[in-house]
Amino acid sequence: MLISSNEVVSTFYSKGEFAMIIGVGFLLFAPINGADKLFVLRELKSKPELHKRSGMLSFPLETFESRDGCPKATIYRLIEEEMGISQGKAQILGFSTQSFCLIPGRPDVLTFYGFGRFIGDPNQSFHPADDDIEFVDWMKPEDLLGQFVRVEVAPILGHFLNNFSSMLNEQK
Repeated sequence: MLISSNEVVSTFYSKGEFAMIIGVGFLLFAPINGADKLFVLRELKSKPELHKRSGMLSFPLETFESRDGCPKATIYRLIEEEMGISQGKAQILGFSTQSFCLIPGRPDVLTFYGFGRFIGDPNQSFHPADDDIEFVDWMKPEDLLGQFVRVEVAPILGHFLNNFSSMLNEQK
């Protein structure tokens, strides 16, 4: 299903019938030892209704809230809450308008994602504000895919690698 994030919000939210859950992921990369590595979190709490289990690894994901205005703007809140960094430390390079319906049995959950580059010392300590996740490490995308990951990880990371990864090289 190809639908823009703004269409989803205007279609469902403006009617006051917000039956959809909009998830927003953020792929944050840092150049480390000559490779672009991805910011990776570990889930500390299970949410079976979202096929999320404790111990799963993932890039940061956050749920769109009306106060965000639009899914793309959710990234700004995600950066602070899910990553524990200031917005100035993340350069947002793009946002995919491709929506993903990835949670089995949950057609009411759509996920979008953005991507960017970390500006700062990737060896610093990261402390997400949310207590249901923890920072794991910076990982090469292919190394993350070999781990116990959330259902959203492989399709979104694959989409990014096939469509947008060249933008990281343009920003070095």
